[in-house]
Amino acid sequence: MSPFGIGAKQVASVELPGEASVELPDGKVKVRYVEDREGRSTEHGSTGWRGPDESLAVTIHVDGREVPIKKPRMIGEGAGRGTIHKDLGSLELEGPARCQVRTQMAVDPGAHINPRIVFRA
Repeated sequence: MSPFGIGAKQVASVELPGEASVELPDGKVKVRYVEDREGRSTEHGSTGWRGPDESLAVTIHVDGREVPIKKPRMIGEGAGRGTIHKDLGSLELEGPARCQVRTQMAVDPGAHINPRIVFRA
């Protein structure tokens, strides 16, 4: 995977709020908050994208152990191909794993369009 995630492919996603069992590959896996764009810009404000709010929580467990999400050095936001995203960090897996993922957030239907957590490798 390139240093900026360019060329990384989506390997799984979980709705917000939601819970799912997902297969993730070994190595570094990027964790990203994603919404549908629907004409909004990445400019913050009343008509722009608000992004995830402070109630966002993502927990990942492998074999009953919580796997920490390492915060990124720089939080990237962007838009493309009909979505808007914010990088949340990454996790390291020592081998392919079935992960139990739980996501929580107070979703405002007027502000958040199809919010989800996406895993990229």
